[in-house]
Amino acid sequence: DYPEPSKYPASQPERSRNKCEVLEDQLETSKLDRLYAIQEFENLESEAEDQARRLRHLPRELVKLERPDLAHGGTPPEDESSTGLGSEPRSYEELLGRMPVLKERRVCFTGDPEVTLALSEIDADGKALQMAWDAIATLADYVRAKDAGVADGSVNKYLKDQPVGYHCFPVNRHAATETGYTKAHHGDEREFPVPASVHLDGKVRMLEHFKLARINRLDPRLYYYDDTAHSGNVYVGYNGPHLTNSQTTT
Repeated sequence: DYPEPSKYPASQPERSRNKCEVLEDQLETSKLDRLYAIQEFENLESEAEDQARRLRHLPRELVKLERPDLAHGGTPPEDESSTGLGSEPRSYEELLGRMPVLKERRVCFTGDPEVTLALSEIDADGKALQMAWDAIATLADYVRAKDAGVADGSVNKYLKDQPVGYHCFPVNRHAATETGYTKAHHGDEREFPVPASVHLDGKVRMLEHFKLARINRLDPRLYYYDDTAHSGNVYVGYNGPHLTNSQTTT
């Protein structure tokens, strides 16, 4: 059972602590604003390089390999993901359609598909979709790395270590937990489904998450539960808009 927030007025130390935690959330938001601005610039550079690469491949592929799909934005085979999961999905429908394959890699989606599909309404340019795929591919390779004895410990440690040959996500866009304020006041909102074999209640509190994109303060997030130490699986319980925290209530 999780503790309920106190029904009595907060003492001065509690008020000070809450204020510090709110400021911590605000500082995190400011850091993310800067991070996303840098990421946007890097994405533009990457897009330019990708377009140049396609132009180089297009004539040869069309003539020799009869690959007209390359003329419509396909990615050359040598540039596809090395994770064995294939190229990036082009829609949230396709992302959800990949889940059976991911389950074979012991990354299990237990969230609400409708919440994930609704992201297409706010993620016009597919930034959050791309990052969600990167996050999921990272979790799959995290499991693979642990199986191979290349990684130990948590996902956050894996991201810091970044083992060679395994897919990784930027560690500064991963949160190993939530602030004390968020856990105390909005922790229940972060309880997501898992099999009863993992927890008898059929749900657990998921605090670890990936920060996918900055979109009009809706900032999609992907929450997961690392159960590799027991069932051997990672459970993705939520892929949707930013949940409630001090920034959404102040």
